[in-house]
Amino acid sequence: MPHRRTKRTANSVVFATTIERSSRIFAPLYRALVSQGISVTLISGADPSETLPIAKPRGLRTIRVSLTRDINLRADGRALFQIIRHLRRERPSQVVYGTPKASAIVSIAAWITGVPNRIFVLHGLRYETMSKPTRYVLWATDAIAARLSTTTVCVSRSLQDVAIRSKIAPASKTLVMGHGSALGIDQSRFRPGTPADRLAARSNLGLSIDAVAVGYVGRLTNDKGITELATAFNSILDEFPNCVLIVAGPRDSTDALPAWVTTWLDTHPNVKYVGPTNAPETLYHAIDVLVLPTKREGLGLVALEASASGVPVITTTATGARDAVVPFVTGLAVAPGDPIALETALAFLIRNADLRSELGRMGPSTIAGRFSEPARIDDWMDLLRVHGKVR
Repeated sequence: MPHRRTKRTANSVVFATTIERSSRIFAPLYRALVSQGISVTLISGADPSETLPIAKPRGLRTIRVSLTRDINLRADGRALFQIIRHLRRERPSQVVYGTPKASAIVSIAAWITGVPNRIFVLHGLRYETMSKPTRYVLWATDAIAARLSTTTVCVSRSLQDVAIRSKIAPASKTLVMGHGSALGIDQSRFRPGTPADRLAARSNLGLSIDAVAVGYVGRLTNDKGITELATAFNSILDEFPNCVLIVAGPRDSTDALPAWVTTWLDTHPNVKYVGPTNAPETLYHAIDVLVLPTKREGLGLVALEASASGVPVITTTATGARDAVVPFVTGLAVAPGDPIALETALAFLIRNADLRSELGRMGPSTIAGRFSEPARIDDWMDLLRVHGKVR
């Protein structure tokens, strides 16, 4: 049974993620809450693979617990008791959690301690691309979090549909803010570059004036469609030898790529692997097309960022990805796991410079109308019962 109700700290919100890197997306919301006198605490585990510095908004308090990305019963049990102890001490009125591991553990802790407003942010469904028995474990993890939560915020409409259909969450407890996204797109950061921005970005990457640059930003894993991207890109080079692929993102051993793809990324003369980046906006200024050949997403955030930056997008019709593109308005969508369809779409856009320009031109206004960051912050303020609007 949940812990008996105690007097709550009204102006206190706790956020929780498995690793701190995952919390970056909510930084503008942390700042907005702190600016209104709300106490904001972030609970997370340490990430030994994190190599880039994490900028913490002023006023955000962070607490480290024993959360890990992998299943570790001893560490997970220790993390559960650490979080219960913290919630009993702080007595917040709201707890917000995302990422599968943190969501399961924190939802249990918040339910036990009687936190009245327990918000599960469903960023995606990892089980979609997994095989048994891992598929069942991941489904159960999300289902536990959803059932113990008062609200499940789905970051896209297609994700909400799948979550309800697969019985992870009942329709009555789910919502999508606007057209989707956890916090919208910051269009002061992601905006079309000037000619000088483009020249500088391409110069830094060593791109020639006539090169057609295709970009990918994200984890280097099978479920992101990297193998299909390698196959499709190889196939177009005979027709477009001046095409260059720029790849940015961390390698991820949890869903390792085939050896030939890893070698290809590191050695192919038309491929530039630049590693993880904290400044994808600079890469968007350099490229002509953004490709996200993913097999599953919560929402294709990098596709939205690219569109806001005036870059046409090729993604897939997978869950979450299809919400991030308006076909023939901001880009194209192909079937996931189909390298031939991806090759066809790439070749089509490379051949059609005028269409690329038109899709890029439509991107910023489409994103402003559907995925405004200030609008999402207002939605969160309403959900967290914080009065007053963000200016």
